[in-house]
This record gives sequence, C-alpha cells and structure tokens, in this order.
Amino acid sequence: MNCNQVQKNIIGYIDHSIPEVLSADIEKHIGSCQSCALLYKNISATYNSYGKVSEIEVNPFFYTRLEQKLKNKMSPETVVEPKLSWRLQPVISGVLIVCGISLGIFLGKNLSVKTIAQNKVNRTELVNTYASEFYLTGTSEESLNTFYTNE
Repeated sequence: MNCNQVQKNIIGYIDHSIPEVLSADIEKHIGSCQSCALLYKNISATYNSYGKVSEIEVNPFFYTRLEQKLKNKMSPETVVEPKLSWRLQPVISGVLIVCGISLGIFLGKNLSVKTIAQNKVNRTELVNTYASEFYLTGTSEESLNTFYTNE
C-alpha cells in the first residue's frame, strides 16, 4: 500500500468503516511510514477533540425574546425618522457645487488675464531680442515684416 491510498482511506480507518483487510494494510503502512503516522495522529486528535466539545445549552427564553424583538421591529408604530444630516445632505451638496463652479470661474478669469498679459510682455521681449540679433533698426511694422519674411 502506498501513501496516496492511505491518505484516501485514513478517515474510514479512524471511523472503522472500511473492510478489515484494508484496515490491516493501512495499520501496517502507518507502522512503517512516518508521514502517514503523523497524518493519522493529527486527524485522530482532531476527531477526539471534537467529541470533547460540550453542547451549548440553549436559554429557554431565547426564542420568546427573539420573537418579541421581531414583533417590535415589524410593528407599524415604529417610525424611523431620518436624521437631520439626511435632510441637509442635498442642500449642502448644492451649495458645494455652486461654490466649486464660482471658484472655477473666478480662477479661470484671473489666470487667463495674467497669462495674456505675460504673453504680450514675452512677445515684445522676444521680438526685441531677435531684432537686436538680426541687426534690425527697430521694431516698427516694416522691420517686423522684414523679420517675419526673412528678407
């Protein structure tokens, strides 16, 4: 008998629900194989500890109390009032959305004006720098047209 066969039949061996011939073969194998002997020891210890667990005593009034609690929950007199936060939640959400949109518009206007102003300054500086590098006499319309067309 090999270890796989013993592992498949070990529960039946412990329960004494397998034929005696197979049981004798398993007992012989367990005597010669340490891993199967350890498996047998662990499983039989688990089975033995299960038998030692005492039954939980049920309180005789448990069912009566449970039934009463369920009746109290199902009675129509019990009305659940929503908390104040549930009532204010849509109002608060609306206020936050309006504040967010207003802040976005405000920041968008301020940033776009600053960016345009900075771009004008940067363009003027850029044109003056290129004009000095290409030996243009100034930044008049004629000089800039000459610069842009590379003539």
